[in-house]
Amino acid sequence: MNINSIQTNKNLNFKALKIAETRNFLGNKAVQIDLYRLGREDRLFLRKWAEKTNFFQLFPKLDLLALDRWENIFKYCITSAFESENTSYIAMHNNKPCGILTYLKAGNSFYLDGICSIPIEINRKVKNVGKTLFYQIFKDAQEAGARDITLDAVKNGPFNVIEKYEKLKFKKDPTTHPYTKMVCNKHKIAEQLKEFPYEIDYNEIKPFKTDLLQYID
Repeated sequence: MNINSIQTNKNLNFKALKIAETRNFLGNKAVQIDLYRLGREDRLFLRKWAEKTNFFQLFPKLDLLALDRWENIFKYCITSAFESENTSYIAMHNNKPCGILTYLKAGNSFYLDGICSIPIEINRKVKNVGKTLFYQIFKDAQEAGARDITLDAVKNGPFNVIEKYEKLKFKKDPTTHPYTKMVCNKHKIAEQLKEFPYEIDYNEIKPFKTDLLQYID
């Protein structure tokens, strides 16, 4: 799907649901990351966010190939978030979008369609964005009684994501695949949800609508 081809109605009320406030404990600092669940009404926000995010300007210390791969992952997440069957979340730090996660349910399994962190300053990402978003999908999976969470890890991304996923209790699937297929079963999901609170203080709040367009410069 081409995000530029999607028609939007200027009279729509573009608002996401703020669902949680988290504090990530990093040494002596506590970094706040808020989570929002997107609806189809937020397509204009997604489009404008994609248009205004330039990885080559935000992270110039990386080589061009890595930046191109990172930007492609981001655009894929944006495109997937438009799909009606996907559940998607945005992470925000200091009122700046810093991450996106989108997944879909396939039978009794969750498939992580895409996850990406986004720099908010030159050569600076917010730490633990990915882990905070994983907290949310693990929580959703357990509440839904999912058998497992599967994902296809990129092998040539800007960072070693396979190592990060293994720390979150994902295991490599030995089957041949153009990416590295990984699986986290329900028992490992439960184990990880017991460990997350040692690093992340997750506070679920009564969802309320927020216009994310106000946070796009």
